[in-house]
Amino acid sequence: MHCCHPPKPHHPPCPAPPQGYLMQKIIACEKRSFPCLSTEWCFDACASGSIQSVVPCGAPAWAVENGCTLQITLPVSVRLRDACGHSCAYQASIALQADLPHRFLEGLDDPRNMLLILPCVRLVHAECACGGCYRVKLSASLEICLLRYETLYCGAPKPACPPPLPLYPQPLC
Repeated sequence: MHCCHPPKPHHPPCPAPPQGYLMQKIIACEKRSFPCLSTEWCFDACASGSIQSVVPCGAPAWAVENGCTLQITLPVSVRLRDACGHSCAYQASIALQADLPHRFLEGLDDPRNMLLILPCVRLVHAECACGGCYRVKLSASLEICLLRYETLYCGAPKPACPPPLPLYPQPLC
């Protein structure tokens, strides 16, 4: 007796997965400068001395107010040096306002977009008022970018090129 096995179903080969990766695309970019910012910071009473440096630390917090104004709170690290030469670091913040162009505001409504704020802060002048309080003048600049992640495919098949054309017209016979 001959036994027949049912034929195995034929499955088409699976297509190769697309070879792609995510890249950030810059939708809009603006640079804002704040050449003269005055602020007052108070640290504990033992923080008397001189301010050596002010650098941004951490991600800035931001919020849109009145439909077109960006309120930014920029965290900074302040390095102090006391009379004995000891150095210590304190945390402070700077409040900034920047008016945004219309293209930013339209892009912020899209959940695929994100806002990236790249700060730069420079200490211009600092003087000790009393009891750990300082009057500080700073210069700041912000690069504000609106980004979107988009998939970039690589290794996609290229379209076939048309046959090359002759360099000179062919004679008519």
